[in-house]
Amino acid sequence: MLPAADPVLTRVRAVRCALLALCTAALACGRDPTFSEHIAPILQAKCQACHRPGQMAPMPLTSFAEVRPFAPAIRYAVASGRMPPFYANGPVGYWKYDLRLTEEEKRRILAWVDTGSPEGDPTDLPPPATWISSDWPLGEPDLILHFPAHSPAPIYRDEWVTLFAEQAFSQDLWARAVYLRTKSAKAVHHATLSLVEPSTEVPPGGKTFDDVSAGLGGLYTWFPGLELEPLPAGQAMLLRAGTRVVARTHFAPTRQSVNEQMDVGIYFADGIVEKLQGRLGIQFIWKIVIPPGSRNFTLRGKKEFREAADVTHFRVHMHLRGKSSKIIFHYPDGRVQTVFDLPRYSFNWQRYYYLAKPLSVPKGTVAEFVGVWDNSVDNPNNPDASAWCRWGPRTVDEMFGATVFYIPQQKLPVPLRVKNGRVVAPAV
Repeated sequence: MLPAADPVLTRVRAVRCALLALCTAALACGRDPTFSEHIAPILQAKCQACHRPGQMAPMPLTSFAEVRPFAPAIRYAVASGRMPPFYANGPVGYWKYDLRLTEEEKRRILAWVDTGSPEGDPTDLPPPATWISSDWPLGEPDLILHFPAHSPAPIYRDEWVTLFAEQAFSQDLWARAVYLRTKSAKAVHHATLSLVEPSTEVPPGGKTFDDVSAGLGGLYTWFPGLELEPLPAGQAMLLRAGTRVVARTHFAPTRQSVNEQMDVGIYFADGIVEKLQGRLGIQFIWKIVIPPGSRNFTLRGKKEFREAADVTHFRVHMHLRGKSSKIIFHYPDGRVQTVFDLPRYSFNWQRYYYLAKPLSVPKGTVAEFVGVWDNSVDNPNNPDASAWCRWGPRTVDEMFGATVFYIPQQKLPVPLRVKNGRVVAPAV
């Protein structure tokens, strides 16, 4: 079971419930919810990060005039649980950047639509939300690398292309963050940044439709609206001399001509580097052989922590038949804990799930990874319920990759002193 919220969060929840109870009482006394007083604050907190001009969502939801025509669609998305796109289970306070609607927020939205979607008094509107206007939410990078421009074919089909950064790293660099910038938020569905070996041949024009990103492992995967955290002080990632960043990019279907020019910003580490980012992951490749019509095809695999760790976040990747996933920790003392429960997987909304508080894990803990697929007609995303499905790079094939990200509790034997991403001396 996922852990219960701590006492402080429990008190916060109690206060929140009391406030919501007052609102509920007011509504019960004949006050129907209005956009200005009840709906706008919810949209600001849970929706407008994507539903505003220039972002991935198909329509902005920042004013009554924008929202009102979509009231029935909003009702369906909320009632079905499709929106907001945060699908992990866990108590209040377990996750950072938790977009899930509370039961009271859901009730308000449904009641607002069912009572005619009234605007209410505009003076009840909250102040407009403020958003980071910079192209670089983490601030101006120390190094910016450019990818070649790409224009996906406007034939309303998904397109995958691997883009090579303009140059390789001329020396070893230590970074605290790597961030992708796109020009058209609606063009790129997601992009996985990886490092490739110095021997990897750069294709003509710096791009290829082949997937060559499996060389040295991933740096991170970018999604529209993604909340990315730099590594904490004392921790960094190494970008070795001669390696190059590639972006395996999924362009969303489009009927409009789009010219995408992506850049990657590198943020250098400074100070003492005494820990590297740790990852524990698993892939099911040859095991993925899903029979036609199978509703709950399940695979399990285990990996052991070979060092004590503080777990910070999780990620799982599947394709269109992906149904659900879990990560279960089996501790050396016999305890069993489900630390990540994703009862509804969505290929269109993949994200990192950050813990609000790192989870301390002793050496010898075993992480059990569980993937479940639905290859039946009950899955509306299934491209062919009558076909056997196996592992493969195409979206109509299947994959499973899950990762636990952590901070090692043990420091490096010889910590490094880094200035502007370059090692200047061992930290003694």
